Amino acid sequence: MNRFFIIALSALVLASCNKKPQKQEQTTETTKAEASIQEVEYKAPEYLSQDLAMQDLAGHVKSMEYTVSECDENGQALPSEGMSLLFFFNEKGSMTKGYVSSKEEKGPKFIRNEQGQIKQTERMIAELNFTYINSFAYNTDGTVASEKVDGYEVSSHTTYTYENGVLVSSIGQETGEGMTYKTRNTFKVLEVDSHGSWTKRMCTSDVTYTEQGNPKEEKQTTYAIEERKIEYYL
Repeated sequence: MNRFFIIALSALVLASCNKKPQKQEQTTETTKAEASIQEVEYKAPEYLSQDLAMQDLAGHVKSMEYTVSECDENGQALPSEGMSLLFFFNEKGSMTKGYVSSKEEKGPKFIRNEQGQIKQTERMIAELNFTYINSFAYNTDGTVASEKVDGYEVSSHTTYTYENGVLVSSIGQETGEGMTYKTRNTFKVLEVDSHGSWTKRMCTSDVTYTEQGNPKEEKQTTYAIEERKIEYYL
């Protein structure tokens, strides 16, 4: 899994399916999987707050658990670590906490702009004695336009593309540890709940990567299933 899973705590529902290329086993059993990949119509909801717009969440959201796992092109699960993220919101729709897992004791520090949007998150990693910083720019409708990550020996920048307010793709570049990764993600919404929030989405990542000192580019396509369990205020 890409280190984005660890350092991007705020717009991670947008960028998290980025992965460093790994060899994948091919499967010929596609009939059942093909039947499960059915894109559904998804319309951009009317958001109740700026933080809910940032996370593309409709309704009066109390919490959201986000998980992502690797799959093949037909949606069949592949052996992988996976990653789970937890987000919490107050009754006004403001994000109060964001955790990599339930075992984490302290989430990131939120820094907001004059409009009240989260412009930056800071998360201290004690064992590295280093602070990861995520910086965000927004579109006029409150959705995230771009994200920059300054991490431990790694940095990245991602821009997001929307159609009628719905995220359809992203383009990112990550450098670090002698490698450069360029990724184009495309998204398909598979399930939507009764409030209008997507709960399952498939991400296709076309990755080009190079190693320092070696100009030859390597390419690989990877796939991931993103799922969200959303709890709402009554």
